[in-house]
Amino acid sequence: MKESTVLIVDDEPANLQILLAFLQSNTLQVRVADNGERALRSLKDEPVDLILLDIMMPGMNGFEVCKRLKQNVDTVNIPVIFITALYGIEDKIAGFEAGAVDFITKPFNKAEVLSRLNTHLNLRKQKQELDRILNELRVQSDTLEQQVQERTMALENNNRQMQLQKREIQEKNIALKVVLDQQKLYQKNYEDMVVDQLRQLVYPYLELLQQNIQIPENKEYVSLIVKHLDSIVASFSGSTTSPGWKLTAKESLVADLVKKGKNTKEIGILLKISPRTAETYRNSIRKKIGLTNKKTRLQDYLCSTPILG
Repeated sequence: MKESTVLIVDDEPANLQILLAFLQSNTLQVRVADNGERALRSLKDEPVDLILLDIMMPGMNGFEVCKRLKQNVDTVNIPVIFITALYGIEDKIAGFEAGAVDFITKPFNKAEVLSRLNTHLNLRKQKQELDRILNELRVQSDTLEQQVQERTMALENNNRQMQLQKREIQEKNIALKVVLDQQKLYQKNYEDMVVDQLRQLVYPYLELLQQNIQIPENKEYVSLIVKHLDSIVASFSGSTTSPGWKLTAKESLVADLVKKGKNTKEIGILLKISPRTAETYRNSIRKKIGLTNKKTRLQDYLCSTPILG
C-alpha cells in the first residue's frame, strides 16, 4: 500500500517530537519544517498528502502560509490542519477562511490527532480516486464524441445512397399496393357474385323444396343445408354487388326459369301456379329490373346479366 506523506510545520521542537511519536506508522511518511518559508520551499520539489501547520510562528504565521498554499495550483488541494492553542471562534473562522480543513488544539491528545489526520487522509484519497474516475470519464467521453462524429460523417456520406434505396423501395411498395388492391377488388367481386348466386339461384329452390316436402326428416335435411349455406355466406364480406333488384324468392325462381327458356305455361306447371300468376311474376320482375314499357325480351336481359350466371 502506498504510504501517505505528512508535513509537520512547527517552530517548537517539543511539539515536533510529540507529533512524530504519535505518527510512527508503516503507512505514513513524516517530514518536518520549523517555519513557513522552509515548508513552502520543500513543497516545490516533493508534494505531500496532508500538512499539520502551527498558527503561531515567528516570521510568516500559519494563516499566511495556508493562504499561499491555496494560491498555488500545485498545493491548493493539500488539506491543511491547524495546530493551535487558540480557542476563540474568531481564530477558527480566520483559519477556515484561509483554507484549513480542521484544527488540532494543544495540548495534544493522541487519539484526537490520529482520528483527525486519518479522516482527512482518507478524504483526500477518496477525492483523488474520484478525480481519477472523472478524468477517465472525460477521456471516455472524448473518445465517444469522436466516434459519434465519425459515425455521423459515415451516415452523412451514405445518406444519398440510402435516399435512392428508399425511393426505390417506395416505388416498389406503390406497385405492390396497386397489385394487392386489384387482387382484393377481384376477390370481393368474386365473393359478391357467389353470394348473389346463392341467394338468387339456390335459396329460392331450397325454400320451394322445403315447402313441398312432406317427410319431416327430409325437411330437416334441407334446413341443415340452408344453415351451412348461411355459414358460407357469412364468411364472405357481407355486402354484395347485387344490382339491387330485391326479387322475392318466388320471383327469383321465375327469373331463373325464364332465363332457362321456360314460357309462362311451363313455369306455372313447374311451380304449381296458374299461368296468370306466373305472368304476374314476370311483370313484377320486369318492373324491378327496369324493363317496363321496353321491348327488350326478359330472357335476353337476364341471360346478359352476370349476377344470374
